[in-house]
Amino acid sequence: AIDARKAASNAFHEQLVALTKELETKGLSAQEIGRIKHEMICSHRYENLRNPFVCRKCWTYIPICVCLLVASVDGTARCDEETSQTIEDMVQRKSQFPKGVASVVVWTHHDEWGKTSNTGSLLPLSLQNTFASTTVSELRKQILATSEEEENIDSMEARKRIVLISIEGSWNNARKMVNKLPTHVLRLDLGEEIATNSSIFVHNSELLPPISLSPSLLAPLRRQGKGKVGWASNVSTIEATVIGLLALGLPMAEASRIIALAQSKVDRIRHYTGRIYSRP
Repeated sequence: AIDARKAASNAFHEQLVALTKELETKGLSAQEIGRIKHEMICSHRYENLRNPFVCRKCWTYIPICVCLLVASVDGTARCDEETSQTIEDMVQRKSQFPKGVASVVVWTHHDEWGKTSNTGSLLPLSLQNTFASTTVSELRKQILATSEEEENIDSMEARKRIVLISIEGSWNNARKMVNKLPTHVLRLDLGEEIATNSSIFVHNSELLPPISLSPSLLAPLRRQGKGKVGWASNVSTIEATVIGLLALGLPMAEASRIIALAQSKVDRIRHYTGRIYSRP
């Protein structure tokens, strides 16, 4: 698997170099060349991930995969205790959206795709009608597909439902991605909601919490923008999405179950990689 991944990576690099030279001879602008290369990088990352030993669904190391925990009521059971659960059981355990939400699209930066410290990968496993995408074109297709489905619904109330776009990336990358969205797409400011629902961030973990002002459960694995303005309110993608859905009517029990799943992933990675001590 490692040799195959290395070969694919080397071949892809050669393709990028050759494509760049070809596009430059055609007189395309740097912006257009960048867009085409970005599409190729996203496709390559989507197919090969970052690591051959990472689960393609939950993006956790395969020996500590958390996919089967979705079938658990509270997200805390171990995979080897859930082997009797079927795929249908996992689907049934996915949380349903509040009335006003039609779907969630997790728009993921290509540098984030396949990272084990990522939490957005758990959203399609935890929520019904939730999708992940890496490119603007994929994002547009998924939103249009949801819109077409909504048009076929007779209920006028159902037709007014929204598509929630969850941005997955570093702080700087996420800001650039948001700027690519049309101006008519509404933005959610979750600062007050995070403070109001602070109880959801109580860490139910056997490990020591990080020495950090950040309430995020991901703080042991990432620095969460320490030192920047407002960094104490920085949370992970799954936490921000759940907080947004809570504000739209998601039951607290469902929100807690999803957060517990993310906490289980973080704890397993900390054990597996030796990050069992608190981190500043």
